[in-house]
Amino acid sequence: MKGLHVGWVTVLVCVVGLLGPLGCQKPSSRPETSKPRAQQEGELASPSAKFSPSPPEVRCLKLGEEEAASVVYVQGYPLVFTGQVFPEAEEKGTIPDALEDQLALAWRRLEAILEKAGSQKEKIVRIGICVGQEDDAAPANAFVRQQFSKDWLPAITTVVTPLPYPKSRVAFDAVAYLEGQPEDVRLVRLSDDPNAPHDAAVCPQGGLVFFSGQPDKNPLPGAVENAMKALFETAQNLHVEKKDILQIRVFLQPMSEAPAVLNELRKAFPEAVMPPVIFVEWIASAPVEIEMVARLPAQADLGGDVVRFYNPPGVKPSATFSRVTLVRTDRFIFFPALLSRKDGSGAEQVDDIFAQLIEGLKVVGSDIRHLLKATYYVVDKEASDAVDDVRKKLYDPQRPPAASKVTIHGVGQAGRTVSVDMIAAPAVAAQ
Repeated sequence: MKGLHVGWVTVLVCVVGLLGPLGCQKPSSRPETSKPRAQQEGELASPSAKFSPSPPEVRCLKLGEEEAASVVYVQGYPLVFTGQVFPEAEEKGTIPDALEDQLALAWRRLEAILEKAGSQKEKIVRIGICVGQEDDAAPANAFVRQQFSKDWLPAITTVVTPLPYPKSRVAFDAVAYLEGQPEDVRLVRLSDDPNAPHDAAVCPQGGLVFFSGQPDKNPLPGAVENAMKALFETAQNLHVEKKDILQIRVFLQPMSEAPAVLNELRKAFPEAVMPPVIFVEWIASAPVEIEMVARLPAQADLGGDVVRFYNPPGVKPSATFSRVTLVRTDRFIFFPALLSRKDGSGAEQVDDIFAQLIEGLKVVGSDIRHLLKATYYVVDKEASDAVDDVRKKLYDPQRPPAASKVTIHGVGQAGRTVSVDMIAAPAVAAQ
């Protein structure tokens, strides 16, 4: 694997030397724990610790110079998971054509959703940008960056995909944190439509469960029913209930089938409890693949560890991904969708992406063995094969993250054919 660019490493080392494990910190307004520091440190090292004994904090680290992407670390806070947010004018059906107008409308709605959930844009730790055409990716990214101060930037992932609403050119989704301690999962909806997915789910401080994408090759809409049935069976084995589910991501083709998919999801979630949903069009032999994020239930068995990599009974384990990752910690590291810093073949791009990932994991106190959830976006077979090759070389076959590998229309930058989106845990919290 090729070495890292010296300038990039230098920035990381300087940031760590000046500010500790991560670059820029948002101090918590919540009080320090009353436990003595020695006791806190003892609990921190304990593999059975459920919550952080240290004060809550959120930090970001720029992966390079001023315009570089950011890794964001969040500890000790409840999280908000939104669904896909589209530009919506006050008069429905009047979405403007101009991208800048759509960006403003979609962002305004995202802010309203976060406010209703008890958060705000300044507390976003990860944001997804979906654009209908590659030319819109750069201005959409620039718009998002303008919403934040120069010292704070969420981890950003950009995907080129058709959108469920043909007139929409952009959509956002986000993960944010909030103050306070909700006792249970709370679903949030701006509209009064009981048939619509909820706009956001608030998860209490604590662990999460990441489900790999579940594909089904049957025709739509039956494929959705089958995929959800398989996910629910796995979830039931882990004591995850429907009320624990925070977000569903659907990879489907063609995007015009999104209404039919939503109709099947309504059947899967009776009594108007459908969680937030995100759509991405993929290019595959199966019409649909569905992944989920859920709250970790108290009775989940992690075998005394903080992270458990799980495969259902009867399912042959893979050396490159786990069907489910269960995480009993409130410390999460959100990486942006990493892109190669230079042109090259699929293999060269993947090598450079994983070089960045490995170095970034070191800086934030993690490593390859503590990756929790991966999404590999590829544009062609060459990039797809390169991702498979690197995973076989780098991953511990007993600890591969939950993952989805999807072929899409673009990763948001000309000349790039692959991006890698990761969520990790600090190694000290997952020993």
